[in-house]
Formats: sequence, C-alpha cells, structure tokens
Amino acid sequence: VIVAQEEVAALGHTEVVDTAVAPTCTEAGKTEGKHCSVCNTVIVAQEEVAALGHTEAVDAAVAPTCTESGKTEGKHCSVCNTVIVAQAEVAALGHTEVTDKGFPATESTTGLTDGKHCSVCNAVIIRQQVIDKILPTTIDIPYGKVTTEQAVIETNHLKLNIPKNVYLPENLISNIDLITSIMEEVSGMKFPSNKLNVQVIKPENGSELGSAYAFAGGMVLSSGDLVDTFALIHEASHCLQYAQSRWHYCTWAMEGISTYTTYKTQKYVAENHPELISVVSTVNQSVTNYLIGSYEALYEQPLEYWMDNAFTHSGNQNYSIGFRFMWYLDEVYGDYTKWIYEYEKINPFYLANSITDQLGKEEQIKAFKLAYGDDVLDNFYAWLKNNETLFNDNYTVDLRDAESFRFYPVSAYGGIYYSLDAFNGTFLYNNLCIDIDAGRHYISDYKGYSTDGMEMTIDNGVTVELYDGNGTLVRTVTATYDKIPLDGVSMIKLVGEGKFHRINITGFDSYHN
Repeated sequence: VIVAQEEVAALGHTEVVDTAVAPTCTEAGKTEGKHCSVCNTVIVAQEEVAALGHTEAVDAAVAPTCTESGKTEGKHCSVCNTVIVAQAEVAALGHTEVTDKGFPATESTTGLTDGKHCSVCNAVIIRQQVIDKILPTTIDIPYGKVTTEQAVIETNHLKLNIPKNVYLPENLISNIDLITSIMEEVSGMKFPSNKLNVQVIKPENGSELGSAYAFAGGMVLSSGDLVDTFALIHEASHCLQYAQSRWHYCTWAMEGISTYTTYKTQKYVAENHPELISVVSTVNQSVTNYLIGSYEALYEQPLEYWMDNAFTHSGNQNYSIGFRFMWYLDEVYGDYTKWIYEYEKINPFYLANSITDQLGKEEQIKAFKLAYGDDVLDNFYAWLKNNETLFNDNYTVDLRDAESFRFYPVSAYGGIYYSLDAFNGTFLYNNLCIDIDAGRHYISDYKGYSTDGMEMTIDNGVTVELYDGNGTLVRTVTATYDKIPLDGVSMIKLVGEGKFHRINITGFDSYHN
C-alpha cells in the first residue's frame, strides 16, 4: 500500500416532499410523503386516501304550466356538480279554455265580442273586442258605418262633429280611446277635462284627405283621418300640449313635441297592439317625414338661430329639428315635456296680461334652461352628431306577435290605394294574416268602385296563402315581381316566419288601372 484509502462518510438523503393529493368525489387521494431527490429512495411512503363519494343535493321538481314544460325531481353532487339522477322534461299542460260571453252594444253603451281565457292561468286566448255604440245617424256596411246626416260621436277625450256620408271604420270609438290613452302614457301629459271639439271635413274633390290642424280647444280633421289616424294623433298631440300651457313657442319646439309624441305612440302600438298597425301607421312614417338633407347646414348656426329662421334642408323644415330635439331631451334627461311645466310655474298663461300667446325668444330659451340646465341647447348638437343614424328610415317593425290586422285603404290624390310601407326598413312577421274584406267593402259599398281588379305586390320570395270568405284555401303563391290577383280572396296569410318591406294593394279604379 503506497497511499492508503480513507473512508468518506455517507452523504445522507436529500429529502423532497411528495405533496399530498386531496381526494375527490370519485378519485382517491394521497397523504404527504418524502423521497430522496438523489437516489429516489422512499423515505416516507404516501398512503392512499379513499375517494369521498358524492354529496347528493336534490334538484326540485318543476310543475308544468299551461304553456311551459316542467321537470321531474333529480339529484346532483353539490361538490362536483355531477348529475346523479337526471331531471326529465314534463310536457306543458295546455290551456283549459273557458268562454267569456260577450254582449251587444246599445245606443248608450259599448258591447263586447265573445272571447276565451284559460281557467287555470287566466291567459287571454281570444281577446274580447269592444263593439262601438249603435249610432242612429249611420247605416251599417260590413266592417264599418257611413253617416246618413250630421253626426256627433263622443270618445273619452274627443267630441267628433262629422258631416253626412263619411266612413267610420269598425271600432272607431274604442280605437280612438285606446290611442289617446297611449298618448297620455307615453308623453306624461293629460288631455283637458272638457272634451276637445273636433270638426271633421269631407273634402269635395273625391279625396278623403285634406286639411288638419289643431287649436286650443280642439282640431280640424279630414274624413280620411278617421281611417288612417296619423294626422289625428299629430294634431291631438298639439292639443295635449295646449292643455298644459297655451304659450306658443317656436316651430321646432311646438312641432317637435307633436311629432315626437306621435312617434312614441306609434312605437307603443307596434310593441303592444300590433293589430292596429294599419290604423296608426309605423315609426318608419314618422322618421321618413322628418329626414334632414344636410346636417352640415344645421350645424352652421346655433340652435337658437332656428327659432326664428326656416330650416330649408328638410321636407318638413323646422319640424325635423324639433323631432330630434325632443328625442334628445327624452333620452338624455328622461323627460321631453318638463320645459312646458317649469315655465308655466313662473309665468302661468292664464295670468299673463298679453295680447298674444307668442313667447319671446329669450323667454323660450329660459324655459328650456329652467327645466334642463344652462347647457341644454349647447349640448344638443354634440348629442345629435353621435346619433344621426337614429333618424334613418331603416327601422325594423316587429309584427311577429300580431296574428292579423285589417286592410283599410286611403282615398286620396285622385284614386284609392293601400300600402304598408317600411320605407327603407323591414317588417318581421310570423304567419301574419291580413283581412282585406274590410277594404273591399270600403271600396265597393262606400266609394262605389269595383274590386274585381284587386291585386297585390309584396317582396320577392314571400310565400302567401290566399283564402276565400269561407276560410277555404284558394291557392298558395310565392311572390315574384308580378302582381298577385286577389279575385275572390278575403284573407291573405304570409306563411311562416320572415320579413318584407312593402305590401301594395291596388287595382280598384281607373286611376290605378
């Protein structure tokens, strides 16, 4: 041995912890252990920890209703959410129909048609319709009446003075009552306690449309405004404003409150009473009426400038400014009529000692600032620049909840026509039915024209079913660009779910033939 070897002591293990693994509902876990990171010798062995098993929670059964399915009782694990017993669907029960018996109208009371409701959930299955009072100064034609002499008809808010030989559509009184109540709801304004005096004029040129204007105690309408109530709503909106204050503001303020109230009424009807869409027209009509050709021209001058200068870059001039301004007040401040009341507090019209109801420009500005703050006029243009697209006539009108509505034509401009027009917008439908018999009798029994040439155009690709007066399917047609004859047709059904832009029904007279 030249160099003797010496013993070197053992290094000892380098311990590493083997982390414990918690058990789950379905898988075992492990206790904490240790091993050597150098030689992998197990120092403390890990022991298995048994799986915990599921913790059952009951998924309560859901009882089915008339219209919605239910579920059986089920179970799941409250820890890991595993389904232990799946819930099964229980079919909806369906309605239990009960008839709501109607009753006829008299000269002093309205009547009701028969209806149906569910005795379980009280859902209305067939809504009862109001039958207007019997009017002694009229003769009946199907779906309406015609006055035989000067007639006075009263609704909740209006007293209509109607000349001889004027057509009154079915449910005129109840429709007007519904419309005026909607106007109060959407505007927050109230009609006066005294009924507004409405003078209805029958134009002499064969048209049913003509002058319409409002005054403090009422309005003047043309006979056709009882069929298409767009003008009635607009002028009644003025009367609503007059009922709160008689002060006269600039055109864009006065017409703005009327045009915007009309728009809100149409919007409410479309969403809640789509069956009346042909009576009040659609929001598309309101927006289209007040399109602006040049916003740049508007912004060149402050809003105060347009209080006493005509804005010529719109077909309805300052109406279009007012329509947008009231929308702005409604969206930003939540109230577009507050300015009327706030100014009335400091300068009540009935106490004013003036020979005119016209407020000066500075007083008008004061009214808006009192209600909304000093920046209300200045901030309008900034809001409008960010919201110009709101006022494009490309609105979607949802008629999918409307089962049907009636076609009433308009007699104007040398002929009779009917058009349900979304302009650049769209109507949505789902098996929508259009009753055209009401229009047939208006044309033949009231206006004296033949309906033999009635025909319809609708968007290419829409499938329609045509039914006769007995409800028998006459034929099914998928629309092309050709006109669809309506001889012998009483009901048009737009089949399935889809959309269209325009329906035109023509062919009643020489003007359109």
